[in-house]
Amino acid sequence: MRITDSLWKSGLVAPVVVVAATTFLVDGASLAAEGIGGAETVVNQVKGSLAPDKVVAVLQGDEVYRDEGVRTAPDSSAKLVLRDNTVVTVGASTYVKLDRFVYAGEGQRGAIALNLVKGALVFATGNAEKHSYQITTPTAALGVRGTIFRVEATASVSRVVLIEGAVHVCMRSPVNRRCVDLDHPGEEASVTTTQVAVTTSPAASPASPATGSGPGPSKADPGVSPAASHAPSPSPSPSPSPGHTAAGPTGAAGPPGGHSVK
Repeated sequence: MRITDSLWKSGLVAPVVVVAATTFLVDGASLAAEGIGGAETVVNQVKGSLAPDKVVAVLQGDEVYRDEGVRTAPDSSAKLVLRDNTVVTVGASTYVKLDRFVYAGEGQRGAIALNLVKGALVFATGNAEKHSYQITTPTAALGVRGTIFRVEATASVSRVVLIEGAVHVCMRSPVNRRCVDLDHPGEEASVTTTQVAVTTSPAASPASPATGSGPGPSKADPGVSPAASHAPSPSPSPSPSPGHTAAGPTGAAGPPGGHSVK
């Protein structure tokens, strides 16, 4: 259970019984929410938005929920593992929204959607049918084909670097939409509101998406131009500062069943 700052400080919080669903208390109102996974690792300051204008801390071992926004501070990160075994590694100064999560079982078609509003993450698909996954940014829409990739997003440009597998990258706007398939490790797409540019970075690995060797050829639809430069190299995950929760197995720290109060 997650409790907002105002309720905690007022002393109005009373024990509640949770039956068949997790319940949030938000200024006296109860909101049922669907848990879709957990925070396996949390480094430094990570917050979750449970309702408009209601923000609580996310600690290691806490659940994450459908429609939740997860925000990391500078020098902070989180590793989220969803119920289908999707792994989302969220970098520093990032905001990602867990938009949809419909999971029918391993290999079955579902609907698993994330919206990267800003920042960077590494996405590794779980065991749902591969066309079930969609990731959006302000400028791009990504169709996953069983893959690991890194994506960085600002309001004006998104950069996608393939680490393993394949990913279908499109301009988000339906007007004059162009798309490209990345299917060689190290291939990179840069997407704005008007263009998809493709280049080839050194072959990437899950631990270090910008390192390695053996670039593969790039591919693009007609009208897709080669990029002039590569995406910036990702920063390594920060080390926990004194007083913060260190990385470890799920549930190693933090109260069971929800986020703590900040």
